[in-house]
Amino acid sequence: MKKILLSSTILGCLVTLLMLIAYGAEWYPLEMIEYKLYDLRLNLIHTTTTSPVVLVGIDEASIRKLGPWPWPRAYIAVAINRLHEYNARVVGVNILYAQRDLNPGLAAIKDILNRIKAESLGKKRDRIVEILAALQEAEKKLDNDALLESAISSAKNVVLPILFTFNGQKNSDAADDNSGPLKKNSLGASFAIPPMAHEVLMPVPDFAGQALALGHINRFPDRDGVVRSEPLFITHQGHLYPSFALQLMLHFNGHDINKVGIEKHALQAGAQTIPMYKTNRLLMNFSDTTPFSYYSFSDVISGTIPAERFTDKIVLIGYSSRQSGPLLRTPLTTMPDITVAAQVVDALLNKTYIARPRWAVPLETAFFLLWGAVLTIVIPRTRTSTGAIVLFILLAAWTALSLYLFVSYRYWLILSYVIALTVAGYIVLLVQNSFMRNVNEEIQDVDIIENNEIKLVASARTDTGRAREHNEDSFCIDRAVGLLAVADGVGGQASGEVASNMALDALREYLKRAEADQKQPDNYTNSYSKDTYILGEAVKHANTILFEAAQRTPQWRKMGTTIAAALLRGNKLSIAHVGDSRIYLARAHHIEQLTDDHSLAQPGMKHVLTKALGINAEVAVDLGELTLSEGDAVVLCTDGLNTMVDDRAILSTVTSGKDPFTTCTRLVTIANKNGGHDNVTAIVAYAYKRGEAL
Repeated sequence: MKKILLSSTILGCLVTLLMLIAYGAEWYPLEMIEYKLYDLRLNLIHTTTTSPVVLVGIDEASIRKLGPWPWPRAYIAVAINRLHEYNARVVGVNILYAQRDLNPGLAAIKDILNRIKAESLGKKRDRIVEILAALQEAEKKLDNDALLESAISSAKNVVLPILFTFNGQKNSDAADDNSGPLKKNSLGASFAIPPMAHEVLMPVPDFAGQALALGHINRFPDRDGVVRSEPLFITHQGHLYPSFALQLMLHFNGHDINKVGIEKHALQAGAQTIPMYKTNRLLMNFSDTTPFSYYSFSDVISGTIPAERFTDKIVLIGYSSRQSGPLLRTPLTTMPDITVAAQVVDALLNKTYIARPRWAVPLETAFFLLWGAVLTIVIPRTRTSTGAIVLFILLAAWTALSLYLFVSYRYWLILSYVIALTVAGYIVLLVQNSFMRNVNEEIQDVDIIENNEIKLVASARTDTGRAREHNEDSFCIDRAVGLLAVADGVGGQASGEVASNMALDALREYLKRAEADQKQPDNYTNSYSKDTYILGEAVKHANTILFEAAQRTPQWRKMGTTIAAALLRGNKLSIAHVGDSRIYLARAHHIEQLTDDHSLAQPGMKHVLTKALGINAEVAVDLGELTLSEGDAVVLCTDGLNTMVDDRAILSTVTSGKDPFTTCTRLVTIANKNGGHDNVTAIVAYAYKRGEAL
């Protein structure tokens, strides 16, 4: 037993250690499961917020009205001017114009202007000046970049995107890293925040120089391709660059990036502390029912939307159609990038993001250690059902805590590793139970009684109990004759032990001789099989042996014993008994007492035996028989068990496993725990069809 417990303890420690290593290394399979559990929990959160974010989408309706995308940049300029008139507080243009607009007509006009300015035309000078003015006016109308730059400059509230590249990627449009607008929109980094960018793609310098702020639009989906977080900062050449959504939130609240304080796990923007996951990410509470107002781009520039819909709002202009831009996978649905950015802005403003609190890792580690202690100390010492209940309680408690914190406070505690620990723990429990069975079969008194039809896997335990000094119980499992029997000696001192042992020896010897001689029973009738009558005669023979021995030996004069015996022949089980030792049959979650106690209840006293072996020269033996079936369990016990453990507890213990030695041990343990007022002995035998695995 100690060896088994030691093996289970080592196995439990190993499982716990491996799980802690997987937890620290963020093992991919469990991380994928955790992502899915995170997504499921998002469905449980129902937030109703009033959002100041308005979306202006470049959608299919606008494309039908204005023509295929991309449109002339003058359209975006018109939208910015319109929103400026409507007093929008901040406008975010989620479109990166990294190159100048190459308009062939504009290039031709510029070429003509250059030629006119270079030539002297004498008398026609006045006419040429007129033509020059017309051409210059046409140049302004055709120069979409100039129109967009003018709109950005006039509005003074436009936030533009930048895009970083990584891992040595080269881009011919990458900006000069020393450009003024870029550095103006960054923070000096006192520590590195991954990912580390290689190059940056910026808007046209004229646009960037006139913009209120610049913010990156990089997205980093998790390994399953789903976007669950917003990288609030990206590190590039020793500077931290904020996200597009963060810049919108900051300027809506009247803050500047240079006044933001940043630590490894949080940033401070005014009075608001924003938690960051893995040093730079905001965990998102994505919702498929957004609180944002949405308008088609063509409706906005046509002036059909009332001005008050945009007044003092954050207005985001961007792609909202597959024809204009890609869609991103989020935990609940697919969204265009403009909607993802809007959800991030709204989460920052209304504080509806998910937080991974600093105390999460210490709490999870403490739980793993607690779980490991249960696995290594408690589980090896419990039966399978109890161990499974303990594991389920641990899992249920952690799951309830995780769900409560996630739904009520939006705190994220991991679930996948706890589920994995529970599964691993149950496997350890099964392995331990298997080891117990194997060792018990090899070392303990586990016997197999079998014939051509039935196999009985049987074991026995006997114990002195907590009140007696001597154990007068005896038991017998004889596979040669197919016998199971228990006996409870009476007579005091050592004579009770002598009586129980002598009776079982006599019983066994008689059955061996009867089988060898093919003896026919006396007074045979058709009430029972001949084997049942032979078992009854064997009990009577044991009575004769005891009675005669008591007559010869004075110190044995008052000795006697109860007996309960079962004999297996084919699929028939013959039973015989005298006294108050019992035989039970457990079948299909029911238990039946097959014997009647030969005792009388005395007020304030223990039941008094009315019949026992060895007291008189003759004894009447109660007989019975039954047909065994696959899955039956037979229990033989002395009254030290059934007076301490009720029938329901016996049934529950017998049906909770198929290891007879473990079952007997548990029955004896329960009897002693409940008082142990007498010697206690139990035989448990499980029935299988011939050839069935145990």
